[in-house]
Amino acid sequence: MGTVVNTFMGYTFSRESATVEGWKAFLDRAQKNGKMAVGPDYGNYWPNGDCRRFYTKDGVRLKDREAKIDVMEEYVKTTKDTPPC
Repeated sequence: MGTVVNTFMGYTFSRESATVEGWKAFLDRAQKNGKMAVGPDYGNYWPNGDCRRFYTKDGVRLKDREAKIDVMEEYVKTTKDTPPC
């Protein structure tokens, strides 16, 4: 199977690249370098408006428990035909 890149803890720290297009670019780079990738956990699909599950509101640390399914669907649709290495 080769080396697997586990991105469940994130593939970027940049809000700008935590998009469907950014994830696709990451998968393309992984494939080019002979890696399989699993993920992403960091993306623009969390209801709090950030790219992370955890956020702070009024001084309280909170956690989104449900992702925006329609946005997650775009991640899947866009990359479903990306071949594994």
